[in-house]
Amino acid sequence: MRKLLFVLCLLHTYALFAQVPNTLSAADKVYGLSKCWQEANYNFVYLNRINRAQWDSTYRAMITQVQSTTNDYDYYQLLQKFYAGLHDGHTYVSLPGKIVNLQLTKMFGEYWLGTENIDGKAIITRTLKARMKEIPIGSEIIEVNGMPTAKYLTDSVKPYIASSTDYTLEDEAIGGLLRGMTGASYRVKIKRPDGSVLPLTLTHERTKDTAFYPPFPPQAGLLQLKWYNNDIAYLALNAFDDEKIDSLFLDRLPELYKAKALVIDLRNNGGGSTNIGTTILQYLIPDSAMQGFRTSTRQHIGVQKAWGKYLKPEDTIGNAWNKTSWAYNHDDFYFNFDYHPHTFHLQAKRLVVPTLNGEE
Repeated sequence: MRKLLFVLCLLHTYALFAQVPNTLSAADKVYGLSKCWQEANYNFVYLNRINRAQWDSTYRAMITQVQSTTNDYDYYQLLQKFYAGLHDGHTYVSLPGKIVNLQLTKMFGEYWLGTENIDGKAIITRTLKARMKEIPIGSEIIEVNGMPTAKYLTDSVKPYIASSTDYTLEDEAIGGLLRGMTGASYRVKIKRPDGSVLPLTLTHERTKDTAFYPPFPPQAGLLQLKWYNNDIAYLALNAFDDEKIDSLFLDRLPELYKAKALVIDLRNNGGGSTNIGTTILQYLIPDSAMQGFRTSTRQHIGVQKAWGKYLKPEDTIGNAWNKTSWAYNHDDFYFNFDYHPHTFHLQAKRLVVPTLNGEE
């Protein structure tokens, strides 16, 4: 009976993994890898800052590696690892929807584990209410698949994350510590606050239980306004990717005029359009314009890049043409777009009071 149960479990796991698409030919995989390499060579703005020999060597090695992948997920993971080597949070490979739909991070059937980076440790900060005694909040995942968590992060998680800052890399890695495809299993050890250690084997499967501890707060709208003692206004601006927030702010602006101090909470704001955020900001600062970012892009002229190959650094001294050709050859020539500060066009008077950004 135990053998039969074991075989059934294996068949169940195999069935889950069998859903992983395997649609790409070896030629498709090499072509996709080569497109990634080519696009970075032509368009990645910081190409002059990376080790080009290492970048090209990695590409050559991956030509063989991508052809050996057994499914689309493993292939796209290799592409993610390739681009993560550029160390830029805005230069990455997104997984196609057919794979994302099969990927899970916190769900393990009867278990649900939310992890956060707290002092460099993978701390469980949310779980199922039914499991809160077994896995109390504040427990730490200290081992994954036989490795200390720190080593597992270094070897199996961080290499696939595109990030330009160490703290973002650490946060994303710990938050996605156990991310994987449906059916993937992890052997973990969890150290509870009382010091006891719980070994578990967790297998990705959708969790039906929705009673979490602590419970998730109600989903916030685009804008929230609350009042505290001494006429202190709390204003949550939760997204800058929807223009509706501008009109919502203007609707509440007359009420805000009575504020003696203002707290702006951006913790749930994932970003969006600069223009949307600036539309609100113009009412909160006393200036008539705001300086913004400048935009540059790499520029490529093939013949000057070729000419630059024969130049030495000393050839660029006092010679603008040689200097430009040298820059082209070293992927260090840029086109600078025209710059204009943001000018303000107010529909009402400004609100200028002591203001605190809730992210601080």
